[in-house]
Amino acid sequence: MLRRAAEAVEERFAQQPALAGALRHSIGENYASIGLFDRAREQYERAVEIRRAALGESAAETLSSLDALGR
Repeated sequence: MLRRAAEAVEERFAQQPALAGALRHSIGENYASIGLFDRAREQYERAVEIRRAALGESAAETLSSLDALGR
């Protein structure tokens, strides 16, 4: 189910990048909580990319996703 949700984010929320970044981050948290750390990392990396572009490098949301990558 998480994989399907991740695939849908880009398509459904292309015009709402802040929301797309938040969803990617959330999916990453869910993957991490069930021990799928490689998949979590992929989602956090994509969240960082989206959030940097939409919100900027120093936005709290971007920094939150960068922090999650460091865990």
